[in-house]
Amino acid sequence: MKKKSIIAVYVVILLIALRLVTEMPYMLWYNHGNDLYNKGDYTEAISAYDIALDLFPTKYKECKIRINMALAMLKKITPDYDINTRLEVLNIAREVLTDDGCAGKEDDNGHSKEAEKLKKDIDREIERLEQFTNSNGQNGTDKPNNTEQNGKDKNTQEKQSQEKLDKLEEIQKQGIVDRRKELDSLLELNNSTIFYEGKNW
Repeated sequence: MKKKSIIAVYVVILLIALRLVTEMPYMLWYNHGNDLYNKGDYTEAISAYDIALDLFPTKYKECKIRINMALAMLKKITPDYDINTRLEVLNIAREVLTDDGCAGKEDDNGHSKEAEKLKKDIDREIERLEQFTNSNGQNGTDKPNNTEQNGKDKNTQEKQSQEKLDKLEEIQKQGIVDRRKELDSLLELNNSTIFYEGKNW
């Protein structure tokens, strides 16, 4: 009986070790990306998330990585970006979310609610920018521009754009809080093996 118990313990330890070994590479890059993101180094964070995606994460973790990667791309959008550049970044971030079904490409049937929520916010911003572009194009061809009105329209659009960025930042902050809670609970469960101890890389 004692021998069977010892064998069972060894099997459990072996399974845990095997799981940690297979998960460790992408978890390290995922945590490294989060660290870079929190420092405001969004370009390097995107690179780290990209490496994590190449290391075969689990389906659930893949969506977390994709969400963080898309948020890092959105954080790079600054008020001095022109509309076409903003649209390009938004479309790339959307593509990151819809790859491998984290969010649905044509519907809302992705397997991550967080990814779907972020995709919807991105879609609304894309639609708003496209409408703004179309209305400006029509103004330019159909009727003369009124300078004062255009100034007010531009201020309104800038204000709406800033509100959108603030909202995306809010979502991103909540996502970071949620992911930190997740990581903390994972570390509590696996207190013998810590993936990331908060050291500088």
